Amino acid sequence: MEAVERLRPYGSEVLVQVKPALFRGEYAANGQRYRRITQQRCWKLVRMSGRRQDEDGNREDDWMESPVLLLEDGTAGRFWLDNDMTPQREGEYVSSHAPDPLMKQTFLDTANTALPALVKRYLGEAVVRYERTG
Repeated sequence: MEAVERLRPYGSEVLVQVKPALFRGEYAANGQRYRRITQQRCWKLVRMSGRRQDEDGNREDDWMESPVLLLEDGTAGRFWLDNDMTPQREGEYVSSHAPDPLMKQTFLDTANTALPALVKRYLGEAVVRYERTG
């Protein structure tokens, strides 16, 4: 939470979580309409991509962008972004999925084996970088 307070005065982006809508929705993907259910300011800590696991533990075929974001409410997680969602706006991350907590057992990233330490380092670097630009 301290990091959020220190980053608050500096530039941020927006995480928008959506869910399917029957009729009207601000977003669309693969012929399905979606409406906004939550929106929070966020800061990108780590840029990543990978293959998400489904509910049965099987990896999906498609690689997706899945950055680790620090949210304004003080939580951080890996968000599987819906890359084909339209419209896409600058500085906006759109996801119909809940975040994967940083310590979740099924957190997948073949490139980084020590993710919690990596995220702490990036969080520290983000705070310093934003404070120096102010």
